Amino acid sequence: MATLLEILADGESKTLSKLTALLQLDSMALQEEIQHLRQQGIRIDIEQDNIRLIPQLQRLDLIQLRQALAPYQVSIKPVINSTNQYILDNLGRLNKGDLCLAEHQTAGRGRRGRQWLSPFAGQVILSFYWTFEPKKSVEGLSLVIGMAMVDTLKQVGAYGVSLKWPNDVLLNGR
Repeated sequence: MATLLEILADGESKTLSKLTALLQLDSMALQEEIQHLRQQGIRIDIEQDNIRLIPQLQRLDLIQLRQALAPYQVSIKPVINSTNQYILDNLGRLNKGDLCLAEHQTAGRGRRGRQWLSPFAGQVILSFYWTFEPKKSVEGLSLVIGMAMVDTLKQVGAYGVSLKWPNDVLLNGR
């Protein structure tokens, strides 16, 4: 069964009655689900009988990304456990350079296995598949990629971009 976040991920407004029917919840349990999502930093608007997500950034555009990143395959998931786990689960069908982006991940991992929380459509969350020759060292690669991302964003006009060790790209400190 789909979760509340998955149902709201299309950005369209849904009525309370439609959500309770889809989720097979009573209105009290639905309110608890909404509160749980809000505690995770997910912005939800409730106006009269309608509920919708409030994305913090422009939503990902699959067509535009596929055109810009051709010939690589792009997968966009509104809600996913982890983009990295998606790559690992699909190694047999991916090619070098293919990537997965998500609006929200529920089981993201940071350094040292720490949980990585992100608000819905509030960050760029992505993992991409790449292979290296066995004898090549990739030590420090994540730092170099983070530095390259910051430099590229600044070159295209982004202001307030910085790097948090080793590869978290921040905008205005967030």
